[in-house]
Amino acid sequence: MALGTSKAKARSDALEASLQDAREEVAALQRRKESLQRLLDSRVSLCKMHDQAARKPLEELRVAREELEKRSCICEETCEDLRSRLQQLQEARKHQLDQESLRTVKDALEAFTEGSLMTFADEVQE
Repeated sequence: MALGTSKAKARSDALEASLQDAREEVAALQRRKESLQRLLDSRVSLCKMHDQAARKPLEELRVAREELEKRSCICEETCEDLRSRLQQLQEARKHQLDQESLRTVKDALEAFTEGSLMTFADEVQE
């Protein structure tokens, strides 16, 4: 029996040693997993920072583009208002020139009429 007990004891010790090796390997793998997780978290964080850094200029460009579009619309509206005002002024100026032309023709006709009447009166008196 001593031989069976000693074999059992040897097997028990071997199993205990294997169990201890397995525990140590599990602990080592757990440390490796934690290390890899920290590395992954670090890389993810770095990627997020790069992504945000890359998005920032794009966001700034988008905002600048929107601002330029707003300014462009304001400029177009102002330009249209100025065109309309110019057209009104041109029409008013044309009307004014037409009135001045009529006045000039009227004055010329009156002068011609007066001159003709004076000439006729001079001829009648002679």
